[in-house]
This record gives sequence, structure tokens and C-alpha cells, in this order.
Amino acid sequence: METHTDLIRKLSKLQDRNVKELLLATGVIQNFEAGTELLYPGQYIKLVPIVLSGTLKVLRDDDSGKEILLYFIRPGESCIMTLFAVRGNSPSMVRAIVDENAELLLVPVEVISQQLSAHRDWLDFTFALFKQRYEELLQIVNDIAFSRVDERLLDLLLTRSKTSQNGEIMATHQQLADDIGTAREVVSRLLKKLENEGRIATSRGKIKFLGDL
Repeated sequence: METHTDLIRKLSKLQDRNVKELLLATGVIQNFEAGTELLYPGQYIKLVPIVLSGTLKVLRDDDSGKEILLYFIRPGESCIMTLFAVRGNSPSMVRAIVDENAELLLVPVEVISQQLSAHRDWLDFTFALFKQRYEELLQIVNDIAFSRVDERLLDLLLTRSKTSQNGEIMATHQQLADDIGTAREVVSRLLKKLENEGRIATSRGKIKFLGDL
């Protein structure tokens, strides 16, 4: 069973003990299974998630229903797009899905907007997230504009393996295709090529590296 000290330690991106104590005192801890949709476009935010373990992925939909992966949310982090929506009292523009079984601290928006919005440590936390996500989005733009699909797939596999607790990637070919904005058949062909080269092993909904990519 987790102790209070364990939970404080998981809020590793924050420095001020008082901020951590406030978040734990006002938030609710819940566990979610992979594949759970936590947020959808048009939804108004009532609870701000902070990841304690596991990972979330944030996606943007287009008018045709296609999705593209924007970024992952890892332990100790929150969703900058959610924070922006709370700040402007506007609906979400993104979709958030649990990528790997996650433990989340769900904090009421009133706590964020009324008690933390001007706190130096919270502002530093928010700006650090913004900088990180901005750099990741720039990389996505670069990948789409200049990188081949196989390079984008390899980058995605590397990212997801680093966020996985056991190094295995739990995802279908369609999910990977959606994340990099291509067709499932393309991903299936590229994964088969990597498997034939002895670089990965695949089974239903699972990918494991056999060596360095």
C-alpha cells in the first residue's frame, strides 16, 4: 500500500512541499486501465489529471475522424492542453487516452484556478510543461514535413518503449498508424520488415525489441 511519502515522491516535477500537500489533500487518486478515454474534444474540464504512474497519450482529431499523436504524459506530469482549457474556461481541443495502466491524481479545477494559479512553483511547473510540449510539437511538425514514415514509426516505438514499465509496447497496428498519421497496412509492412531483420518480435497487440534500434 502506498504511503503519503510515496505519493509526495511521485510528484517529482514540483518542488514546493506545500503545493504537493495541497494537491494530495484536495485531489482524488484513481486507477485507469489502458484504452480508457479520459478526455474528448468539446468536453469542459472539471478535474485536472496529474500522472503518478503509467502514461497517457494526447491526440488531435481532424474533421474526417483521423487522429494524430501530439505527446505522451508521463509520471509526475500533467496535460498542458488541459491546463490551458482551465485557464481560459474553454472546452478541450484534444483527446486523452490511457496508454499504459495509469494511477492519476485528479485535482478539481477550482483548486488550480483559485489556489495555485499564481503560485510560483505551480507556474514553474506549468511553464516547464509548456516548453517540453512545444518542443515535442515542433518535432512532430518536422517529422511530418521531412521524415519518412519508417523513421516516424521507429521514433514512436522508441518513445513508447521508454515509457513502458517492462519495455514492451502494447498497441495494435491501427493504433500505431493513427499515432503517426498513416495507413494500417503501411505500419504492418514496416513492422514485418523489422521483425524479419530480427530487430523486434511481435505478437497480438504487443511489440518487443530484440536489440537496439
